[in-house]
Order: sequence, then C-alpha cells, then structure tokens
Amino acid sequence: MDLEGFKASARGHYWYGGLLDWRTWVLTPWRLFIEGRSSFSFIGPVFLAFLPLTLFAAESPFPFGWVLAVFGASYLGWSAQSSMIRLLIPALPLFCLYTAQSLDRLGKRWGGWLPWTAVLVVLWNVSWNAAMLNEKEVPSVVFGYETQPAYLSRPHHGYPVPFSQLAWYAARLPESSRILVLGDERRYPIPRDTLTFTSFDRNFFLEALAAAGSTEGLREALARKGVTHILFTAPEAERLLGAKLGALPADRIELLAAFWRDRLEELERDRHGGTLYRLRDAGERTAVPPGVRPSPPPIVELALRRR
Repeated sequence: MDLEGFKASARGHYWYGGLLDWRTWVLTPWRLFIEGRSSFSFIGPVFLAFLPLTLFAAESPFPFGWVLAVFGASYLGWSAQSSMIRLLIPALPLFCLYTAQSLDRLGKRWGGWLPWTAVLVVLWNVSWNAAMLNEKEVPSVVFGYETQPAYLSRPHHGYPVPFSQLAWYAARLPESSRILVLGDERRYPIPRDTLTFTSFDRNFFLEALAAAGSTEGLREALARKGVTHILFTAPEAERLLGAKLGALPADRIELLAAFWRDRLEELERDRHGGTLYRLRDAGERTAVPPGVRPSPPPIVELALRRR
C-alpha cells in the first residue's frame, strides 16, 4: 500500500487547516452534508437531520449503543484525516442501523408522526441528489435524449478528458498500444490498454526511476511492462504525485528530465493539462541542437516546484 500517496489524496480535500483547526470539526460537516462540496462528493443533509437521535443512545438496547460508538470512533478518525465523503461510506451503515432502531423505538413512544417525518427527510435528501445528477445532465443520457459520445464530447466535473481526445487515441494509436497513466488514477474509457496506479498501489514508474542507472535503463524497464505511451495529467499529478516527485534526489530529477527529453516524443496535448507521449525505440533519441537548452517538461517542473 502506498500510504503517503493515499494521505496526499485525502488531505488534498481539507476544507480548513486540518486536525487542530476548530473549523474542521464544526464547519466541515455543514459544508459537506448541507451545502455539498460538489456533485460528485455529496450525500445530502440526511445525516445531520438524524444526528439528534444520538441524544437517546443511553436508552438503546444492546448492541446498538456499541454500534453508535464504533461509528463515532470511525467518524473522528475520518475527520482527522480527510473530508472525502467516500472514505466515510464504510461507517455510514452503522449509523443507519442505529437510526433505524431509534426511529422504531421512539416512534412507538411518540406516535406515528416520527416515522413519517423520517420518510420526508429521506425524500428531501433524495431530491437533493436528483438535483445534483440533473446538473451534470446525466438523465439526458440515461433516458436516451442524448448519445454517450455527445455527452462525453464536453468536459464534466470529475471527468475532464473530452471525448475528442479519446477519439484521437482510437484513430492514431495502434491497437497494441499500452498507455502508462501518470498523475490520474482513472483510466476513463481510453480505447487502449492502460497501466494506472491508485493511492493504494506502489508506483511502478517511480520505482523504475529509482532503480535505473540511465535513461536507456528506464526505457527498458517500461518496455518490459509493455508500455508504448505515457499520458501525463498535470492537475491530478499536482495532487497525487507532487509530494513524491518533490522528494526525489537531485540526480533522479536530472535522470527524469533527460529521460523525458531523450526517450519520449510528445504526440498530443489537450487544454485540460493532459499530454500524451510516445516511448521511443531503443537507440532512438531526440536531436537537440548544440547550445539549445530545452525547457523542462511539466513533470520535471512539478518535481522542482515541490522540492
């Protein structure tokens, strides 16, 4: 597991100053569950709406009090590390179990209005999520009003790669191509084989860079993996690879710059920060005129900026 990469991904979503900032504990829940950080990281106000039920935890029969305690510990651990909603999802079923038994128990005491109020809260939450999906124009594709290529032809939040770029890959790259994706962890519907790394994985490229004795050695390591192209996505690399690149020794950054200059050929660059390179064959190098010092590629600029 690449723990440092995972932490970089999680901490990149802090609203405020981290664990010791009071706003992290007081304002973050409101921002996430009521306002919603974005359409792809939002579950609605239902959690905060049912939170007052925790005041009756002492009356809960076994084991629901413990269920709530485990959820509380999970929530504190999550809040101390991240504000990414998806990292809290494994704990939410525990809160749902506690909420369900509380509504059942208190509903018998207070009358039938409590369960119906809960139903209204849930419907309210569903309406919020439906509005979010509508903002992303998802229903137009689901119900057949728009084709998938037409929908993907426009950049969307959480899906920045335009369909036109993917069509370029399909038209220009051999079917045997294998693209190493650096920066982004998502492969998208790229119409070629890809090699990606999540925050939980060891990064093969950085390990090969650390072990290589020359640019040719690094090229051979990639070729043995079947890599023919590299797609570098600058925005995600800033968040997920920046710390690791900045920690590289000076000689590794020099090797990275030389490899990018001599062993890769830039093929296509999109307006969203993605650049596609071709891995050159053995013995094939970029001809640099004498006295000309090429500007560093984006990945080297990132490494130097984060040192």
